Amino acid sequence: MGELFQLTKAALCFACGAFRIRQAFLCLVLPLLAHAEQLPIRIYRTADGLARDSVNAIVADKSGYLWLATTEGLSRFDGYEFTNYGLNDGLPSAGVVSLLITRDGGLWIGTDKGLCRFNPEDRSPSGQRFTVYQPSAVTDAQHAIALAEDQNGSIWSGTSKGLFRLRRLSPSRAEFDRVDVGESNEDSVDELLVDREGAL
Repeated sequence: MGELFQLTKAALCFACGAFRIRQAFLCLVLPLLAHAEQLPIRIYRTADGLARDSVNAIVADKSGYLWLATTEGLSRFDGYEFTNYGLNDGLPSAGVVSLLITRDGGLWIGTDKGLCRFNPEDRSPSGQRFTVYQPSAVTDAQHAIALAEDQNGSIWSGTSKGLFRLRRLSPSRAEFDRVDVGESNEDSVDELLVDREGAL
C-alpha cells in the first residue's frame, strides 16, 4: 500500500507540474493572441512605379527610404512613390542582385556586372549616380550575389566565382582582392555574414 501511495503521489506531483507549466504558457500567450492585430499589407507593382515586380533584396537606409533590388534596376521608395535608377544612371547592369547599407550610411549595390556605390547627393565625376567596381575581368566573378561590411570598412562580395574583398583606400580609391578560402576558388559564394567579433 505504501508503494502505491508513493507512486500515486509522484504521478500527482508530475501532473500538477505539467498543469502549472501549461497554465503559465497560456497566461503568457493568450494576451498576445488577444491583442494581435492584422497589419495592412499593400502589394506594390510596376503599375505603382516599382522598376520590376521581381524583387531580389530590400534594405532600409538611415533616412527611412526603402531600397529594392529588382531585375530591371534599383528602386527607392519613400512611403508614397518610387524613384528608379537604371542603366542611364550608371548601373552597369539592370539586374540588381544584392544590397548593403554600410555603417557610414553608404548604399552598395551588387549587380550581374559588378559592385556599385550609390552617389546620393551629386553625380560622380563621370556624371553618373554610381561608382562601379569590377572584382575581375571574368564575367561570373562580376555577379555580386552577396555583400557584407567588416569592422575595417572593407566590402566583401560573394560571387559566382568565389569571394572578393574591396578595400577602400580613400573615398575615391579602392582595390579588389580575390580571397583564398582554402576550397576551390571557383565555388559560388551565395551568403555572407559578419559576426559580433568581426569574423566573416
